[in-house]
Amino acid sequence: MGTWASIGDQRATFVIDMSKIFYPDQNQSYSYRLFKDSIRIKYDDLEVNYLVRTKGSDTLILVGTDAQVFYRFSN
Repeated sequence: MGTWASIGDQRATFVIDMSKIFYPDQNQSYSYRLFKDSIRIKYDDLEVNYLVRTKGSDTLILVGTDAQVFYRFSN
């Protein structure tokens, strides 16, 4: 859960709450499901799975074909 930003971004990349993941730049929300150590996000006609890793409470790493690192965002 929380608001996350990509490395170097000055704005939130996405916000995860209990029922959806919201992308502010697109003004779009998508459903997701958690499975043990992974997340499945349903984008319109596409479902994407990522392995979820964390470093402490402020670093989120989503691993798919590559690893994407996000930091807890606070404005």
